[in-house]
Amino acid sequence: MHLSEQHLVDCTLNNARNMELFGEDYNLGGCNGGWMASAWYFQYKQGAMKESDYEYTSGRTGRETACAHDKNKTVGKVTNWSRIRQSDGIDGIKDALKTTPLTIAVNASSG
Repeated sequence: MHLSEQHLVDCTLNNARNMELFGEDYNLGGCNGGWMASAWYFQYKQGAMKESDYEYTSGRTGRETACAHDKNKTVGKVTNWSRIRQSDGIDGIKDALKTTPLTIAVNASSG
């Protein structure tokens, strides 16, 4: 099962529509990026949708679309997340992967 990236891109975007839908601002930038912890928090509160129910389109268009969250099509919620620091080393990564998914952030700025 593949979870929908577009669901996160659209529904965590900092805008009035999402604030109205969820009563909370997840304060992410859609196609301009955001933080993984905020995305996990969104899925903790609102649930995750499948790619087959919420297709990824931003890769072709470079744009967000209006959030089309459907709570009846969520397939689960995140229950917990944590951070691994560089000092945790490879053993910390291996331990975390035993119980949780892993996301990685890369600083792609030029400065």
